[in-house]
Order: sequence, then structure tokens, then C-alpha cells
Amino acid sequence: MFTTGRDGLAILWDLTERKVIASKEYPFWARAAAISHDRQYAALMHDRLSLVRLPDLTIVPGYAFMPPRAAGYKIGVAQNAAFSPDGRYLLTGQYNGQVGLYFHTSLTQRPKKVFVTEHSQPVRGIHFLPGHPQVITAGAEGQVRFIRWPEMTLKGMVYSPEGQLTSLRVSQQGAFMATGTNEASLILWDLRVQDIPDLFSQPLATATHDQVSNLLALSEYRSLPEPVRNGLKFLRLLLQYRFRYDIQVEEAPIIQYGEFDILLDET
Repeated sequence: MFTTGRDGLAILWDLTERKVIASKEYPFWARAAAISHDRQYAALMHDRLSLVRLPDLTIVPGYAFMPPRAAGYKIGVAQNAAFSPDGRYLLTGQYNGQVGLYFHTSLTQRPKKVFVTEHSQPVRGIHFLPGHPQVITAGAEGQVRFIRWPEMTLKGMVYSPEGQLTSLRVSQQGAFMATGTNEASLILWDLRVQDIPDLFSQPLATATHDQVSNLLALSEYRSLPEPVRNGLKFLRLLLQYRFRYDIQVEEAPIIQYGEFDILLDET
């Protein structure tokens, strides 16, 4: 586990042995941190942007040497960040609401497109959606945007119904999303609805048991249009008939109303 604090300390912990692997004090307060997918680097967000090596926590000199420059893009205090799945880029969400793009693998190159999107209030979260070519950004105004990656075009958006949005988290498998607000409310979103178009377009011969479980859950959502729910129920019947002789024991990921102990990890 990697932690940062207002005291300027960054600490890398061994949770199994319950001991400190490495610690370092910096002359700045890191508002947040992001870990690269290869676990070799951590990005620290403060009045600038710093990259440190893991596990020794030494700063990579000169990063980010070439800050993004584009029409309308303003460098600001970064509060959230995420590494792209291929490890080449780093997206940063700033207090001014803008989301910028940096090269992670180069100190001298500047991306062709550095201005990803802009929220009307501070960025509260950035996450790449596992299994989908999408990145999710959330602003304090309550707007959550789904952006195609790497095209960086807007695919869709949803709105938090109450309070200012303060946090955004996505489950490990990308099935669920959680948003928190300053009204002490937690909202859970089912992201499996994004798989609905593929369910109808793919050949039934390529369907899996997991898709039957997902169809069972999605077909019960009354918030979906009735024609969509009817189509999902029909597709579920077809797949249940196809797998009628198969035996599978599993616990499908679902959201239960009224539960207060909520884990976003899936087994």
C-alpha cells in the first residue's frame, strides 16, 4: 500500500508483514497518488506533477519536463490521475476542472492532443474502465463522463442526483462504479449495462455462463426501457436453453438495496 499526507511524507507499506518498506519526505504536499500498472512508478499530484520510482521513492528528474500546451488548456493543481492501460500516458485531473494528458514514457515528447475534457468544477476522479476502451472522469458538479480511449471522444454521461461529488471508484472487474457526495451519500452504479449492445450483436455460440448471470440481473432493472428488458429476458431464455445441461456454481455480482457494508472487489 502507498500513502501520502499533508506532512509531505510518502510511505510504501508491506501489509503482510505490517512494516514500512520505504518512506521519504518531500518539500510538497501530495494531494493524491497514482500507481503505474507495472508497479514501477507512482505519480504524485501537488502544485506540479512528480514521478517517483518504486520502491525507493526517488524522484525522476525533469518530469514532467514538457507540460501540455494547447489552446484553452491551463496548468493547475492536479488532484487525481490515472495511468493508461498500455502504460504510455498519464491523465491528470486538476482543481480547475481540466483533464490533461502527459507522456509517461518520455520526458521530451508532447502528446498530439493534450486536452482531454473539462468539467465546470474540480475533477474528483479518473479511472480507466477494465475490459472497455473507456476512461471515466468525474467533476464536483456531479457529472460523470465516459470517454472513448484512445480517441478521447465523449461517449456518454450520467449525473449524481444529490450533493457535490467528492469521490469516484470503479470495481476491479469494471462491473460497478461508486460515487460519494458531500451529503454523506453513496451511490452505486451498474456498469454492466454498457455490455447490452454486445450481448445482442454477438453470436449466441460465443456466449459464456457469466453473461447468463448478467442477463438475469440486468433484465430485472425497471429503470431500463421496457423493450430493452423484454429483449434481455428473451436472450436470457435462449442462453439458459443453450446451457441447460451445464452445471456451474457461482455467486453473481449484484447490488442489494439497503446493505451498508459494501465491497467493490469481486471474486
